[in-house]
Parts: sequence; C-alpha cells; structure tokens
Amino acid sequence: MTGASSTPPKMEWTGETISRFWRWQATYPEQYFTNLFGDRIAAALAPLLAECQSVVDYGCGPGFLVPHLIGRGFTVSATDQSPEALEAVAARCADMAGFGSASPADRLIADGARFDGGIAIEVIEHLDDTHLTIFFENLRNLLKPQGTMVITTPNDEPLPAASVYCPHCDHEFHRYQHVRSWSAESLMASVIQNGFIVERTYTTDFSEPRFGNIKGKAKRIVKHLLGRPEKRPHLVCIARRPG
Repeated sequence: MTGASSTPPKMEWTGETISRFWRWQATYPEQYFTNLFGDRIAAALAPLLAECQSVVDYGCGPGFLVPHLIGRGFTVSATDQSPEALEAVAARCADMAGFGSASPADRLIADGARFDGGIAIEVIEHLDDTHLTIFFENLRNLLKPQGTMVITTPNDEPLPAASVYCPHCDHEFHRYQHVRSWSAESLMASVIQNGFIVERTYTTDFSEPRFGNIKGKAKRIVKHLLGRPEKRPHLVCIARRPG
C-alpha cells in the first residue's frame, strides 16, 4: 500500500471542485457560521448599516443570515455563485416582507439593481486572485454611490491549522475551502486598491453573546493590562464606494 507523500501537494480548487464541496457542505447546515451566530452577526451589522435601507448579502450561501437582517428592518436581496444556494434562500425567505430576491450577481447588475449597503460575511478568504477581482468589481456595480460595504473574515487565520489530508487523492486542503488569510493591514490595502474608501477596520468575536460575559471580559482586561491582549477571531472592514 502506498503511503502519503512526505509533503502532499495543495489541492487546486476549480469551479467544479468548489461546487462539489459546497453541495456536500450544505448537507451539514449546523456547521454554517451564519446559522450558528446569525442573530449576533445581524446585531453587530445593524449599527454599521444604519444609513442603509436596501442591503445585498453577497456570497449568502443558503441564506441563514437573511431573515435576521430582515428582522432588523432591512430590505435584503441575496446573491451567490451557487444555484442551489440561491434556491435555498428563495425557499427560506420568499414569504418574508422585506425579502427582495435571490439572484446571481451578474443578473442583479444587468437588471440595474443598486443597494444602499452590501455585506460579505466570511467570503473573501475563499477567493483566489481572479475571483477576488470579480468580487470587488461586482460590489462596485451593486452599490449606490457612497454605499456602505461591510466585509468580515477570520482574523489573521493560520491556514495550516485547519488543513486536512485526503488519502484518496494524496492532496492537502483547508477544511472549509479557505485559500488565503487576511490581516487588518492586508484587508485594508486590498479594499483601497480595488477602489473603495476604508472607514474603519476592527476585530471582534461574533460567537460571543451580544452583551458578552463578565468573566470573559475580566480576563481580557487582565490580559490587556499585562500586555498580552487576546486575539479576537473575526476581522471587520467598513468601507464606502466613492460618490
């Protein structure tokens, strides 16, 4: 029996393998970030989108976040590259007042849809250079002048820590199909390079209860005073499309 390579090659993600992976992942909805913490994410996003009425959820997946945003008074449309994901969003939200549509980005753009705000929750860590360029181009076209864009992503994620090995194909890949790690600096630089104006970037923990817990806050304060601040797991960037 042939053993694993001493250094297995990284799996090259293609359109087909990405589609197959997310069709499989969709059978485990309990693992989706926005399913686990949708209400907390929406609560954190609402103040950042305070000037917005219409919002597009870019890379919405099965749409777990959409009902939470609608519940906070936003009119929400959803877009994703997966037809199956868009069907799931439509099935979940079609009867909700405040739901706009679930459509591919190019169709929304062709139809002239423009939004006050756009969100991309844990999306850009999945995008290679080509798809990252398309991502920013689509958001520029979907947002109104001065429209608000909110991006979240894992904060300075150590990608090898979540790598797994496939003994069938002898390749290594990230458990959740992440292909890049972002720091506050690299995220700001990319957003600016792609034509947006960065307003603020900060770190947070969306898994934490809305009002936190006293014990956890006390630990963070002590660590800060000792010069060992706790690393927050999620990175948030708020930017605007120029007017």
